[in-house]
Amino acid sequence: MNKKAFTLVEIIATVAILGMILVVTVPAMMKLIKGNDDKTKEYFGKTLVNSAKAYINDGNEKDMVSCNFLEQEGYIKTCIVDKYNCNKARVTITKDSKTNTYKYDYNLDPCEEKGNN
Repeated sequence: MNKKAFTLVEIIATVAILGMILVVTVPAMMKLIKGNDDKTKEYFGKTLVNSAKAYINDGNEKDMVSCNFLEQEGYIKTCIVDKYNCNKARVTITKDSKTNTYKYDYNLDPCEEKGNN
């Protein structure tokens, strides 16, 4: 009998162990990837707000600016973030007339995966 080959039991055990490893690691990796996407979009939102602030500080008056508008005006380099096209993402600008300050809120919901727009 040839002793150089693996037995069926050894192969099944190896496949079972690999399956258990995959069951544990794949969901963890998916959660990590989703978390990175969320952080990327959050950082982009902050960049969008900073660009809107620069636009307002230059003496412009608007109550809403889109990423596409800020890109055309030269306040932001691009509206493409990783795998997302955020041309329609926007910043809502609210002016408090009492304190003469501005409040900025960003909305990234319109961001679409590239190729879906």
